[in-house]
Amino acid sequence: MAFRILLGFLLGSLLTSFQFLNADTRQLKRSDGSVVEFHIYLPAVEKFSLIIGLQGSECKPALKGGMGRFAPIFDSLGFGFLLVEKPGIYGGSADEKCPEEYLELNTIAQRISDIQLVILALRNDEAFLKNWNGSLIWEGGSEGGTVA
Repeated sequence: MAFRILLGFLLGSLLTSFQFLNADTRQLKRSDGSVVEFHIYLPAVEKFSLIIGLQGSECKPALKGGMGRFAPIFDSLGFGFLLVEKPGIYGGSADEKCPEEYLELNTIAQRISDIQLVILALRNDEAFLKNWNGSLIWEGGSEGGTVA
């Protein structure tokens, strides 16, 4: 029982510290000119593995959905964490109505293509490569598990 209380306290502390973690939000252009937005957390360690968090089919920003809450846990363990937004989801805003771009373009194939685009960009980013050990870990929930 004491172990569960301690574990709950530690996880709660980590999740509360999420507000202090800053995601580096970046955008890339797809071949059709539309935008892919992604968020990356880089830990302060010499070498890290990168976890790619893939949320389910919900029409919410990745930072506001279920995957965003894992960032402080992975950071505290020395992992980098990448969240790639779905088409039409930008700026971390969560409107009640799904954007038209999301309704038209959000497919598993598009999500895979977007992730490939982001990983290619990161593999060409010297600052990122300096500390990344080349390892990718895929973590997905619901539809995100299918994408992974």
